Amino acid sequence: MSLITGMKQSLYAAISRIESLARGSRLKRFLAHPLNYPLAMGSKAWHRLSSGRTIVAKARCAWGDVMQVNLPAGMDIFLTGGKSHDSEIRFSKFLLSCLKEGDCFFDIGSHLGFYSLLSRACVGSSGTVVSVEAAPSSFALLKKNTSAYTNILPFNRAAGKEEGFISFYEFPALYAEYNTSYPDQFELQPWFRKKGFNKISLELVTIDGIISQLGRTPKLIKIDTEGAEADVVLGAFRSLDRNSIPFLAMEFLPPHRQNANHKEAATLLRQHGYLAHTIDGNGKLFFCPDPAAYMEAEQKDSDMIVFTPGR
Repeated sequence: MSLITGMKQSLYAAISRIESLARGSRLKRFLAHPLNYPLAMGSKAWHRLSSGRTIVAKARCAWGDVMQVNLPAGMDIFLTGGKSHDSEIRFSKFLLSCLKEGDCFFDIGSHLGFYSLLSRACVGSSGTVVSVEAAPSSFALLKKNTSAYTNILPFNRAAGKEEGFISFYEFPALYAEYNTSYPDQFELQPWFRKKGFNKISLELVTIDGIISQLGRTPKLIKIDTEGAEADVVLGAFRSLDRNSIPFLAMEFLPPHRQNANHKEAATLLRQHGYLAHTIDGNGKLFFCPDPAAYMEAEQKDSDMIVFTPGR
């Protein structure tokens, strides 16, 4: 068995462990991480009693990398070793099957770097991972989490349709997954007005610009930008026109939660000849002619939809 094959088998086993813990009982997660569990539960009480303060703790990914996460926000990684939502587990399996030694992966909206670290394990020392994270507080942890690997390139920028600057809204740590340049979509959420936000000006980069700067095209791009998906796609037009990006994965929401930017992103990709696919439980792609209808029929709260050039 080759070293590369052995690594892939190890990574698949790691994702299986995450899946088992995510679907298991609280007792199972406690027995898996008996020292972590009390701290995780205590962080909830601390967050409530301290008016929203969080605890930065070290979490070990299921394949061995160590990450710093905010508790209680990063509870899933802290207790299972990975991102534990069903869509995240299926995407992790797809990522493992897609990326090979020496490939390039773009993690747009990388947050604390879970997928950046997982993809680096796939592409090895000869591959490249580009991690783009807009929120300064998330980026600070992302940079620490990926500092051991020189082939992970972190950018504290917002990805968009053109270079320049944009207003960006950063929420408290517990709601950091919603950090966005389009805050109106959350204005009806109970926490939005109560918790507040930090409005900052951020430099914009485009996917086409990063590709030009690096001199190489990613095999897979993951986009999770909380409403800026269409802007990110518009910033990749040159590459999309050439159909040179083999796989583009985008967080997809059910119709009642989608904003205009999100819908436009899917339309733009279709106009460039990219076809939508769902990911099954084994990480395999299946053609999906209408992702919105799929989301409604399956009652998904969110999912990763993978777009590929039509053949």
